[in-house]
Amino acid sequence: MNKSMEENFSMLKKRVMDSLDNTDLELIRYELSKIDTPTITCGVGGSSIVSLFASKVLCKKNNIITNNYEPRDFLYDSYYLYNNVLSCSYSGNNYGVDLSFNNNLKHYLLSNNSYCKDVIYLKYNSSL
Repeated sequence: MNKSMEENFSMLKKRVMDSLDNTDLELIRYELSKIDTPTITCGVGGSSIVSLFASKVLCKKNNIITNNYEPRDFLYDSYYLYNNVLSCSYSGNNYGVDLSFNNNLKHYLLSNNSYCKDVIYLKYNSSL
């Protein structure tokens, strides 16, 4: 394993605990609990794991149809059966987020940074 991967893995617990301590989790839970129609989740890189987990949680907790997309799926797959897209991205501003929001669905963003379009912003905070 290269040095940067070792460093990232060694900081994983610290980063998770920092986010949990600095984020309004009740607000995020509340906003996610209001989603009651079919939803696509989407993430890139490390956020793809967050996206996959969010898809499973929304399906079980909200009893809705969910599907986890890779950003490129928005170019090739049909999403007309869905009402919402939850994009997961640390930066909040990348090609994957742009692709996931280039539609008429209701947009949610789980990120450490805001996005310039009209979205429901679910901010998680990190001091690291």
